[in-house]
Amino acid sequence: MTRWSTLLLDEAGLPEMAGLPVAEIAGHAQLTIASRPTYRTLYRSWDKQHWSAEALELERDAEHWQRVPAETKARLERIVRHFLVGEYTGLDLLAPIALGAPDEASLIFLGTQSADESRHTRLMDRLASEVLGLGGDDLRQALDSAWQHSTPAQLRLNELEARLIRPLSSLHGGHDDWLRAVAVFHIVTEGVLALTAQRRLVSSLRSGSFLPGLRAGFVAMTRDESRHVAFGVEAVRRGVTGTVPGERIDAVADALREALALAVAVELPADATPQERAEALAFGRELEGEALLRLRSAGFRPDVITWIRGGMTATLASLEAPEPDEEDARHAG
Repeated sequence: MTRWSTLLLDEAGLPEMAGLPVAEIAGHAQLTIASRPTYRTLYRSWDKQHWSAEALELERDAEHWQRVPAETKARLERIVRHFLVGEYTGLDLLAPIALGAPDEASLIFLGTQSADESRHTRLMDRLASEVLGLGGDDLRQALDSAWQHSTPAQLRLNELEARLIRPLSSLHGGHDDWLRAVAVFHIVTEGVLALTAQRRLVSSLRSGSFLPGLRAGFVAMTRDESRHVAFGVEAVRRGVTGTVPGERIDAVADALREALALAVAVELPADATPQERAEALAFGRELEGEALLRLRSAGFRPDVITWIRGGMTATLASLEAPEPDEEDARHAG
């Protein structure tokens, strides 16, 4: 099949993924979410869409890497480091979320997601060591190195996720605690940050013949991510739609506001240059647009979405404003 179709990514095997059109990959998650699949449907999709991180051929990628421009190398290294930490810590987060699952179908699907996160971690480990030359064969060393490159917003978002799952880990959490954790992990971390970064990377590698293993691997991850996000959006939608305004919606909305306010600054390094600040702002605005899609799909009322968006708006305004020392320098001049 060469024409555009929503079936392309759903039915593709690993060898075909490097050559899939960008438009199919970019729109896949929202199409999956919009179809409102049941948890059983998502399980069946997972059952049909297995792929192996070990089977991915990376020899050509290692050869191509020698010809990649320095600026592109730095960008890809940053992305792989971010995903290595993100996929590995996702395993830690999912265990308590699975423990707090409210029904059998949720637990069964979350089991498939844990398998996916393990596969994604192994893929990032292989890309880091076999293609990018980061960390050798020692996963712990690679994780420690990647963690040191985290931005302040990434570190704070990780702290927030850890705080949200603590009640679930201690077995004292209720359904509202579970909804908050799912909202932040599935909607923000996976549905906004991961999907947007994956889409950007795949779009930048438009030719399937250049770095084909890296491209195919990220396309496969995008398909997995679509299932994860569809689950989270549906779980939150069930939890908040039809609920009278009150503590449950407020608690979930507050968690999303806090998380998304951090998420839109995730690309801003400490001591950012003006160029890095501008790039972080552009990415933050893209993330904001993606977040609004997820929030609407989850069934939040317009007034609640406006409240959640306020956190992103404040962060983006702070990115747009000049740093104090820059403004002082202009006035001094």
